Amino acid sequence: SPPPPPLPSNLIVIIPAYNEYDRLPNTLHNYVSYLNSSPLWGRGSGQLDNDQKGDDSCCHSSILVVDDGSTDGTFQLIQNLYGTQNDDDDDKIKHGNYYNDGARGGVQVKCISLPQNEGKGSAIAYGLSKIECSDNKDDTIVLVADADGSGDITYLDDMVVSLASLIIKRKSCSSSPPPNDDSNDIWNTPACVIGNRGNDSSSLKRSILRWGFRTTVKLFCNDLGVSDTQCGFKLYTANAATVLYKDLNLKRWSHDVEVLYRARELGMAVDEMEVGWVDMEGSKLVGSVSSSSFPFSSFFKESGGIAVVSMQMLLEVLWMRFQYIFGRWRV
Repeated sequence: SPPPPPLPSNLIVIIPAYNEYDRLPNTLHNYVSYLNSSPLWGRGSGQLDNDQKGDDSCCHSSILVVDDGSTDGTFQLIQNLYGTQNDDDDDKIKHGNYYNDGARGGVQVKCISLPQNEGKGSAIAYGLSKIECSDNKDDTIVLVADADGSGDITYLDDMVVSLASLIIKRKSCSSSPPPNDDSNDIWNTPACVIGNRGNDSSSLKRSILRWGFRTTVKLFCNDLGVSDTQCGFKLYTANAATVLYKDLNLKRWSHDVEVLYRARELGMAVDEMEVGWVDMEGSKLVGSVSSSSFPFSSFFKESGGIAVVSMQMLLEVLWMRFQYIFGRWRV
């Protein structure tokens, strides 16, 4: 069998968060624990430390929380948990003793904040803007994950392998020379692997709406290369993510469709794989979408429920399709 592809030097996990004071700390704890102990990303015994990068360097893993104008103290909480506050801080007592051990070679957690709620897509774009000018962007991958921890972080390693395989396959089918052992030669290629939640859900209503949204998106936009556009667990090369999220028109929950529409129109390599997923309670979907400035949002202002919000999202997708057809929006 062929040798495994070289891994990237940098992994950045971007987590958009809106009023996630109660759910985000547990997600961060699980993600940091996994990354620090992983045979690929872990420190001290990680594959990158010992096998590929030598003793003096390692794969840098970091988590960037983008607070989307939360009003419940989410930003302050993360600053307290992963900043320099005393260990007897009230938030640390409530949520456990978290720490930022980036200085000791572990996963570094950072948090930045938007002044007001702009939407999930806008928050992700803001986070990506912070790495767009990075000197090592060509050797960086970006995982975009939901704040509630619905996506199983243990699937990350398989997604990285899938992404590398996708890129190698794309390069082998093009006129470009085949990739060499230099990791930059693989990870500088715009490509993405999208998680797939499957059709099963703990809620019958969620399952029906998920199926309906997928079917309608395919009707409006044809084949986008994936069946589950809304899965909150997506892996990109940094060169793909910064292009796809730049100047987004759909800034809230339906932004995923525009991102994948752009990827198709730009001819980017896109694939999907099934990931572990658990629907968490306390969805922020209804509250954040109903505050949208989208033209139809006033119609839904006084309405509630996931079904109504899903209809608004579908109207946003239809609106997007017309804007691109008539040339008002451009890739």
